[in-house]
Amino acid sequence: MVILEYSREEIANARLLVIYSNKNIYEKLSSNNIKTFYLIHNRYWSGNFKSLLKDVMKDPRFQLMGTQSFKGIEIYKFMLVS
Repeated sequence: MVILEYSREEIANARLLVIYSNKNIYEKLSSNNIKTFYLIHNRYWSGNFKSLLKDVMKDPRFQLMGTQSFKGIEIYKFMLVS
């Protein structure tokens, strides 16, 4: 599990925040007023992605907004709902 820690100022200017675990993901996003996030699956290297996606999908605080597939990757767009 890797969670990159940043200050509010760094996150406000971030283009990418990498989180590999559902643990505390809601708290990290909501405390920084982030309403939308993406999970990106590299089909050639899955790691623990399926577990992360399963956890996020069953969490009622997240709503799947849509998916897009490209050669080698799938992108899942989520919104915080509570």
